[in-house]
Formats: sequence, C-alpha cells, structure tokens
Amino acid sequence: MTSSKLDWTALPDMRVSIFFKHNSCHSWNDILAFLRDAKQQENVEDYYKVYTQGLTSIAQEVQTPAEVRDRALAILQDTNLEAFRAKYDIWSVEAEKNKAKGSIAKGFASLAKAAGALLQDEAAGSSAFVPLESSTIDSFKASTSGSLDEDTSNHELRPSNKRKTSTSTIGLREPTFGFRDASSHYANKSEKLGTRTVGRSLSVERARQHEAANGLYEATVNLEQFKVLNQKLCWKIGNVDMSDKLKDLRLSKADYPYSLSKDSIADVTVNGEMTRVLTETEFDAIMDETPIITLDSELALVLGDALFPTNRAGFAIAMDSMNGLCKGQPAIKFVSIVLDAYSVYFPHFSVIPPLSERQFFIDIVIPSFRHAFRQFDLNMRLMEVPIYGCRKRKNIDRVPITEKVCPPHLADGVVVWRTCQPVIIECTSPDDPDHDKPHRDHYKLARDMKDTWAHCIEQLVISGRQPPKGLTVFGVQTYNETVEIYAMDFVGCFRLQQLRSFVVPIRAEEFQENFRQQIQICYGFARLVKEELTRWEETPLLQETMKRKVARVLGQLPPTNDTPTKCSKQKKTRSTEKTDEDVLG
Repeated sequence: MTSSKLDWTALPDMRVSIFFKHNSCHSWNDILAFLRDAKQQENVEDYYKVYTQGLTSIAQEVQTPAEVRDRALAILQDTNLEAFRAKYDIWSVEAEKNKAKGSIAKGFASLAKAAGALLQDEAAGSSAFVPLESSTIDSFKASTSGSLDEDTSNHELRPSNKRKTSTSTIGLREPTFGFRDASSHYANKSEKLGTRTVGRSLSVERARQHEAANGLYEATVNLEQFKVLNQKLCWKIGNVDMSDKLKDLRLSKADYPYSLSKDSIADVTVNGEMTRVLTETEFDAIMDETPIITLDSELALVLGDALFPTNRAGFAIAMDSMNGLCKGQPAIKFVSIVLDAYSVYFPHFSVIPPLSERQFFIDIVIPSFRHAFRQFDLNMRLMEVPIYGCRKRKNIDRVPITEKVCPPHLADGVVVWRTCQPVIIECTSPDDPDHDKPHRDHYKLARDMKDTWAHCIEQLVISGRQPPKGLTVFGVQTYNETVEIYAMDFVGCFRLQQLRSFVVPIRAEEFQENFRQQIQICYGFARLVKEELTRWEETPLLQETMKRKVARVLGQLPPTNDTPTKCSKQKKTRSTEKTDEDVLG
C-alpha cells in the first residue's frame, strides 16, 4: 500500500469520513486550500503528510470556529499513518462495491426499458416491435459478472425514493442504489413498469427509429388505405422502381448521419445524393417530370430594349430608362421597385461590398421574391420564422402537462397561405466564412419541406378539402451568389426536385443579364406557387368519414428522424505510404 497511487475519487471520501463527518460547520477557505494541495499527491504517505498539515492549519486558524479547531486538534492527535492506510483499504473495498452496484442498476434499467417498449407495443396493438438486442443482454451479463460480497449480492433491487442522509454538511451525497440514479427513464414517480403513461419517452423514439431503419413503412405503403391521400404511391421510370433505388442508397449511406435518404427523401437536385446513382435515361425522365417555371411575355418587353437599350447597358442606364416609363402598369411597377433596391449599392460600387447574412437577405434577395408574390396577393414573413410542420413533428408525442415544448426550426423567410407555409426560404451570405453552412441549410430545408408537406395536407383535411393530386411544396436556398428553387412532392417517397437557379446581380458588369434572369424567374416562380395554391382551393369537399381516414393515414407516413448530433471535425491526414508517383517523382 506504500507505493500505491491514489485515485482522486478517493480523496473526498477520506476527507469526509475521517475529518468532516461529525462537524456541523467548517472553514471553506481551508477546505479549498486542502483540496488544491491534496490533489497533487501520488501515494498514501504524501497524502497523509498534506492531510496532517491541513489539520494543523485548521487547528491554528483564528477565524475558524472553535468547534472545528477542537475537532481538528483531536483528530490530529489520534491519527497515524497506519490508521490512514487502513482507512484507504476500507475505501477501496467500498468503491468496488459501489461500482458493482451501479453496473447492476444500469443493467436492470436497460432491461426494464426494453421490456417497457414491448409492453407498450402490446397495449397499443401495434405490429411494430422493438427486439431485445443481444448487446443489451451481453452488457447486463458483463456488468454482473464480477464477484460481489454478501452485502452486495443480497441487496434488494428496487427504486430508491428516499435519499440517505448524512451528518456532513459538505454537500457530497452518498450514492443511492436504484433505477432513478441509473436512468432518467424512471424519474417520474407515476411511471411504473407496464402501467406508465405513454408520452415522449425513449421507448417511443426508439420504436420510430426502428421502423425507419428496418423499412416497416415500406411494408404498408401500397395498402389500399393510402389511396385516400390522393397521391402517387409508385414511382417508376421504365421498369425500374425508384423506391428500390432509394432503399439501396439508404443502405449504402447507413454510416452517414446526414443522408436525406434516411428520411425517405429522394434528392434528385443537381448535386443531390440520389442524382449520382441515376442513369442518363432516368435523369432525363426526371427532368421531364419537373414542374416548369414559365417566363412572362409582358415582363420580357419591359426587360428588353425599354429598360436596357443596348447590350452593355448597366444600372445607371436602366434607372434613366425606368424614369421615362409609365409606372402605372403592374409589370413596370414591379421592376421599378426591385431596381430601386439596388440603388443603395449601384452605381456607387462596381461590386456590392461584403454584407451580413441578414443584410444580404433583406437588401438583395428578398425584394424580387417579396414583390413578385405580392403581384399574386401572397404574403411573406421574414427572419427567424418558426416552421409549423417541424413544430408539429417535434412535439407529436409530448405530454403537455409534464414536458416542455420542443422549439421548431426557424427559416429566413416563408410564404404564408392561411395556416400553411407552401414556400420556405434559407439564405447564406456570399461573404459567410462558414463554408459548411450551405450544406447544413440544404439538409435542413429538405427535411423542413417534408414536414411542411405533411402539415399542408393535414390543414387541408381540417378545412374539409381533399388533398389535390401531386400536392407540392416549395423551397428556396441562397448560397454564394446562387439562388436555387426546389419543389417536393410524394410519389411513394418524398421527391426533392430543382426547378430553376439564377445568379444574384452583385457585379455592375454582369448586372443586365443577371437582373433579367432574377426578375423573370422570381415572377414565374410566384405564379407557379399561386397556381398550386389555386389547385388546393378547388379540390372537392371531404365527408366526415373520409376526413378521419386521411388523418389516420397521415400518421403512417415515413417519420422524420431527429437531427444527428454534430460531431467534432477530424483533420484530414495524408497517407504516409509511398505511391508510384512519389517514387517516380
């Protein structure tokens, strides 16, 4: 025991049990100094030396209460090195006991959680079950394989509702042995095995993850009941089932947490993960099915020679031409408002100076979209707008009385139509130093569009309308200088398509061409959204029985998984193995 290295966890126990156990008051400054010195000791002898020095300083400290000084002096006279070693040996045995007790508690808690999930599934009559994984049983066996003494082996395993009290006032609580300390699953006293309240519990989340990972949804997607959604349930190109391709992609991305395929989203945008596994024929077929943003002929006349009389006409010439046009026409007024938004930067700068994300979004991106939607009587909400569908998904299993509301994702902008958000906009400034933000925005936007799609169908059903065939929601992502417009529908899986893209005019020399594209595409996109919403309004009314069937089927759509925990980045190291190029130079 002389050369044994002290574990830091031993120090609080020895300090409390030997000195402070029977004291009702103490000097905190002396205790802090004692901790700081004792923490650096390596063996029992050195620790005993520091311990006796600490007792001496406490006994001689004038500001220390007399009761504490007397107690320190009495212990200093009675304590010797051999007694100190004996105390450390006793502590070592107790530490092993506590460690074994904690392992047993964790093992029983994991078994209880799995058993509770099975009982809940049986009570709900669900066909999905969560198997008791062999890893859970193995971990429990491993935790109980150690040898325990009679006191530990005969300990009654039951939840501990009463905290053991101690005469110490240090604030160190003795370890309690029970499920509540091993797992927060039993934190609620009203939750008992087999009779617990169904809420936002770990078992429910684990069951959903199991369904998503094992394809339980695909086993029921083609049932007759899904026809009440009035959506396409099979997506085939030729003889190829694209849903099968999505399943294969999901399996290949099993170790990649940020794959949209895990949320049953087929990303067939230009840089989408599913686009890379498509053949040329399949990609052409998808392009033919993509909704088209048509350009307006009246706007084309305004953006032609009337605004830019020459091919090299810049912003200043466009402003002079606009002053000579009649602004009573809606098309000319729309172009005039957007053009005036650029007057803050042009012609004062040849390139728009660096802007923050909020300033870039408000000054450059939003004017063309906002005033285009106003032409069709659609309103926008800007900056940190909560996503209704995401809020519904995150709180679907919440117990309102006992659990807080989970905050939803926030968007930079949305188009609002009644209680729906058919368009979601995410923006990243070209000067943002975070080069990963466009990837995060794309992942977030696609999942929010999926939640919004389900929310829009739900709101249509609540209003008594049948969901239209091929119901579509839209999204806009801005990154660098590019704006991309997306659409999402349901074809047995959620399909994310790219409609158009354009470059924001931030350079004076490219202003004419980029401004024309921006105006035409934003106006055409607003008209496409208006046409989609008109389809929603013109759908037939639902009977009450059909409303209930649709509401029931909505709960069986593929669930959106929780956002993966962000891992710390690892530096990419170069391989040390020499290649032929290294050898040959």
